[in-house]
Amino acid sequence: MKTVKLKLFDRIEFTENTLKNVPVAGSEDEESKFLNGLKKEKSNILLAFNKDEMKVDFLLQITLNNEVYASMFYNPVLTFLKQSYDTNSKAETIKANMRVVYNNNDIKIVDIRDFSSFMQLKLNAIIMLQTSIEAFLNYSIPQRNYSYKDTEISKEKIEKSLSFRDKLKFISNDMAEINFNIQNKEDKDIYDSFLNLNSVRKEIIHIKTNRQEFMDKFIEHLRESLDLDLEVLYEKTISFMNKIKPNFIELININNDIQH
Repeated sequence: MKTVKLKLFDRIEFTENTLKNVPVAGSEDEESKFLNGLKKEKSNILLAFNKDEMKVDFLLQITLNNEVYASMFYNPVLTFLKQSYDTNSKAETIKANMRVVYNNNDIKIVDIRDFSSFMQLKLNAIIMLQTSIEAFLNYSIPQRNYSYKDTEISKEKIEKSLSFRDKLKFISNDMAEINFNIQNKEDKDIYDSFLNLNSVRKEIIHIKTNRQEFMDKFIEHLRESLDLDLEVLYEKTISFMNKIKPNFIELININNDIQH
C-alpha cells in the first residue's frame, strides 16, 4: 500500500551573520516574561535555529496545564492530503469486506456497523481532500500584490475573499509563474473535477432538507458522495500540485513511511 510522504513545513537557510543578530534573553527574568507571554497567546510560531544544518525550523506551541509544549510540524497541505489518502484506503478495505446479513440475490443487506464505518471514513476523506487542495491554492500564491479585475489585491485578500472556483481561475489566468492553465484540455479536466469535488463537499457539510422533499436531496447527495471515485481524484490532485510545485507530492510504500 502507498501513502503520502510528509515533509517538514518550510525550512529556511540562515548564515552565521543572521545568527549573531538573533536576540538572546539576558536574564532569567527576561526568559520568564517570554514564556509567560507564550502561555497567554492563543497561537504562536516559534523559530528554532539548527546550527548543524544552518536552517531555521518552525515550531508550533500549545499550552497544556500551564506548561508550554512545542514541536516542528509537517506541511499542513501534505498532512491533510495524507489524512484523506489513508482514510480512503481504510474505507475501501471496509467496503470490500462488508458482512452480508441478508441476501435475496437482488440486493445484499450489509451489517450496519460496517456500512457506518465505511460512510464515516469516505466522507472524512472527501472533506480532507478538498481541504488539502484549497490549502495548497493559498500556499502557492506568492506574497505580493496582484492586479485582479482592474483592482490591486493582496495575497491575504485573495485567500479570504475569492471563492474556490475563483482561486482556481486566478491561478490559471493571472499568475504567469504558475504552471496551470484551464484553457488546456488536461488542466480543464482537473479544474472540472475539483469543482465537482468542492460541490460534493459543500453538500456534505451544509445539509439542507425540507418537509416536502423529506430529505430526498440529502440522501441524493449522500449517495453521490459515497460513489465518488477518490482514486481518480488523487491522481489529478497529485498531478496538479506537482505541476505547480515539482516533486511536492511523493507517494511511498506504507511500510517505509519514515517521515522527515
